[in-house]
Amino acid sequence: MPGRTLSAIYGVCIGFFSALMGIGGGSFTVPLLSAYSVPPHKAVATSPGFGLMISIPGFLTFLATGWDLIGKPPFTIGYVNLPTVALIVMTTMLTVPLGVRMAHALSPKHLRIVFACTILLLAGNMLRKALMG
Repeated sequence: MPGRTLSAIYGVCIGFFSALMGIGGGSFTVPLLSAYSVPPHKAVATSPGFGLMISIPGFLTFLATGWDLIGKPPFTIGYVNLPTVALIVMTTMLTVPLGVRMAHALSPKHLRIVFACTILLLAGNMLRKALMG
């Protein structure tokens, strides 16, 4: 694993690009950990911890900004819509155990393939949105 300085640089870059793209840090963290020879199952299991550390500052920033916007949906604080947050939390709590079981049922090779396909789908969707306007 990299030293503290390089880890801090990786963390800032992953956090910045994750927030900018509106994705979880796992999309960057898993390949980074894999590059440092962390086994795929361990990399996938470790990345949500990084995602939490990335999401909290982003969440607080979105809460603190956007107060002056007019026409926001009800129950919105800053840029954060509280019912949407509740739905995301509930959905995550229901689907994470399923994802964990699925990941552990796969071999490391197949887990890498599934992760790569997921990243390609996310990238394709972002490209589609960028081209469609």
